[in-house]
Amino acid sequence: MSFFTPNTAHLNSLNEKGKFLVAWRLSLIFTVFFGFVVTVVLLNDNKNPLALNVVALIIGLLNLFYIKLTNKYQLLFWFSAIGSGILSQLAINTVLQQTHYANFIWMITSIFIAFIGINKKTGYVFLTLHLVGVFYFFLFSHNLHVITITPKTTPELIGQATEVALALFIISYILNHYMTFNDLANHKLEIANKELEKQNKLISSKSLENETLVKEIHHRVKNNLQIIISLLRLQKHELKTEEAKMHFSDAINRILVMSLIHQKLYQQKELSQVEIKTYLEDLANDILSLSDTTTSIAIQIESNIKKIGLKTIVPFGLLINELILNSLEHAFTNVNAGEISIKIKEHDANTFKVTYRDNGFWKEPDLEHKSFGLELIEILSSQLDGKYSRIIGKEGTIYSFLLHNIDLDNNTL
Repeated sequence: MSFFTPNTAHLNSLNEKGKFLVAWRLSLIFTVFFGFVVTVVLLNDNKNPLALNVVALIIGLLNLFYIKLTNKYQLLFWFSAIGSGILSQLAINTVLQQTHYANFIWMITSIFIAFIGINKKTGYVFLTLHLVGVFYFFLFSHNLHVITITPKTTPELIGQATEVALALFIISYILNHYMTFNDLANHKLEIANKELEKQNKLISSKSLENETLVKEIHHRVKNNLQIIISLLRLQKHELKTEEAKMHFSDAINRILVMSLIHQKLYQQKELSQVEIKTYLEDLANDILSLSDTTTSIAIQIESNIKKIGLKTIVPFGLLINELILNSLEHAFTNVNAGEISIKIKEHDANTFKVTYRDNGFWKEPDLEHKSFGLELIEILSSQLDGKYSRIIGKEGTIYSFLLHNIDLDNNTL
């Protein structure tokens, strides 16, 4: 650190550090230059406008003291922009004995300081005010200025040329500083982007690895469930009564429902949801293939919901399984061709309606002794925070369900 480059450790961003350095260095240059001008005027030429130069020197000194004491830079840009703007406007309209090339460049400097040091809106305000001042000069002061101006001595011309050079230097310095820090910021942004890209690749790699592991787990769970199903099927053949075999078949189908979920999960890309229509189609086909019915059964599935999360699909899949099993066991005993229709329709943001219909002939349910299948339908409907109704008519049986999508209720999708 040096007097020309003060400590900027208290500032966080690169942009703030750059503005702090610009404010300090411009105040320093401003103070040194006008201190030199005031000294020269006092020693050699009392006819020059001493007052404006003294004001400029005071502004420079105040800026330096302020930034040294507070470590803040914002007000310095306001002081510099307002100070250089006011002094240049006063000079072109009150000091009639001199040319004002430098004053017009100071106006441009004031606008640059406002744009880069403060903000664009303030820059446009300064631009507008200086344009008004310039028009005022040409309409009301210019001709009087031309009449009053006198030839200048060589020292005076050198002094004015030096002032023009200073103003141009400040403009060039601001632009250079801005471009330098802009390039530095872009370079750091490029480094950050490269690092971020590396992190993204690492995260993607880990995510793919985890996804592969999760799919492998689902695959193994499915295989284990298939082993259980195979063992139950072998055990089923050793049973003596048809009722026991029927209960074993029901148990096998329920395990099959969960096995099919795991199979779907490791076969598809998305692990958190299952495509409901294809899942139910596969489930229905598997149930039909395992059933002992000789009746031709056609199952039609319609759904305007594409996917359902894991918390919902498990009880819902078991529910559909029970409905199809009940239809196969109780509805199609005296029917040549059976039909089952399953329609799923979104009801509102987190509920959906399910209409299950078959064309079989059911016996009226025993109100005192409900079958295990009906009890399970009630339990599964309750797990989905739903309700249902059942209508048995001449054309078949219709179940109407209004169920909640549990995954959406718990914000897990």
